[in-house]
Amino acid sequence: MIKILLQIALLIPTCFSSNPCCRNNNAISERRCIDGSPLQGLSCPQKYLIEKDSDIEVDSDDHLNIASSRISPNKYCVSSKNDTVVYIVCFNEESTGNTIYIVHAVLELISVFFIVITIFVYLQLRDDLLDLQGKSILHSIAGLALSFLTLAVNQLLPGGLERPYCIVLAYIIYFSMLYSFFWLNVLSFHIWRVIVKPRFLQILTPYWHYIYCGFGCGGPTFLTIILSIAQSMNESDSHPGFGETKCWFKSTKTQFLYFYTPMAVLLCLNLLYYGSTIATLWRSLKTVDEKKDKVLKYRLLLCVKLFFIMGISWIFELLSAAFQESNPLQVIWHVTDVLNTLQGILIFLILVVFRKRVVRGLADRSFCGIRLPGRWRGAADDECGEIEEELNLSETHVQKN
Repeated sequence: MIKILLQIALLIPTCFSSNPCCRNNNAISERRCIDGSPLQGLSCPQKYLIEKDSDIEVDSDDHLNIASSRISPNKYCVSSKNDTVVYIVCFNEESTGNTIYIVHAVLELISVFFIVITIFVYLQLRDDLLDLQGKSILHSIAGLALSFLTLAVNQLLPGGLERPYCIVLAYIIYFSMLYSFFWLNVLSFHIWRVIVKPRFLQILTPYWHYIYCGFGCGGPTFLTIILSIAQSMNESDSHPGFGETKCWFKSTKTQFLYFYTPMAVLLCLNLLYYGSTIATLWRSLKTVDEKKDKVLKYRLLLCVKLFFIMGISWIFELLSAAFQESNPLQVIWHVTDVLNTLQGILIFLILVVFRKRVVRGLADRSFCGIRLPGRWRGAADDECGEIEEELNLSETHVQKN
C-alpha cells in the first residue's frame, strides 16, 4: 500500500504538467515512451535526461529552472522513469545559454572598466564638470557600473554561490540597477528644469541638491525595502524568490512586478522630460538671434545624445523581457542585449573622448607616470566655442546694464 501511494505521489507532477513527454502520461524507457511511441513536443536534435531534485523547479510560467539556467516550456518535457520524476531537456538550449552568459559577463566587465575611467576623469576635473548635472551623471553611471560588476559575477559563477550569498548578490544587483535608473531620471528632470524654467519650481532653487539626493538615493532604497518585506513573506504569491533557483527573481512575473514596472515608469518620465525639453528648445530657435541660436542647437543635440545613451538601450531591455518567448525576435534581443552590456564604452566615448571640453581639461596632466599631450589644450568643438560665446554674450549683456 505504501509503495502504491509513493508511486502515485511521484507521478502527480507528470499528470498535472503542461509539458508531458508521452501521451496519456506514460513513463519512458530508453528515451522512448513505454508504449513505443516517440517523445512528443521536442523538436531539438540533442537532448539530455535529468532527475528531479531540490535544485530543479518549474516556476509559475512553466519555465524549468536548473541552477542559473531558465529553460522555456517548449525546450523540455516531464515524465517518469523507474518511479522517479525526470525531465528531458534540449541540450542546445543549455549550451547556448551558458555561452551567452559568459559573453555578457565579459562585455559587462569591459563596460565597468570604461565607466570607472570616466568617473576618474570627471573627479579629476571636478571644478569644471561636477555641477548638479555632472554629479547626476556620475551617480547614474556609478550605479550602472556596480550593477554590471555584480551581474558579471553572477553569470561567471553559476551555482557557485551558497544561498545566503546568492540572495545578497541579488539585492545588490536590484538596488544598483534602480539607483542608476533613478539618477537617470534626476538628470533628465534637471535638464528639463534648467531649460524649460518652470516658474512654480523657482522657489526651490537653493534646495535642489538635497532634493536630487533624496529622490536618487531614497527611491531605490524604498523599493528595496518593499522587496525585502515581500521576500520575507514565504506564503505570498508575489514572493520574489531570490536564491531559490538563481541569484535573481524566480519568475518573469515577479521580475516585472518589482523591477521592470518601476523601470518602465522612470523611462516614461524621461521621455516626457526630454520631449518637453526638445519642444521648448525648438520653439526658442525661432525667437533668438543667430549667435544664441547656435548655443540652443548644441543643447538640443546634447539632449538627444543623453537620451540615446541612457534611455534607448533600457527600452530595448524592457521589450526583450516582454517578448522573450517570441522565437523570430530572439536574434534581435541577443543583439540589443549585447549593445546594452556595452553601454560603458558608449558612455566613455560620449562623455570623455568626444567631449573636447574634457580633453582640454586633461591637457598636460599626468596619470600613472604618463603625461598627456599639451596640444590637447587647443582642442575645440562646437561645445567649447558655443559655451565661450554664450559666456561672452552674457558678460556683454551685464556690462550694458
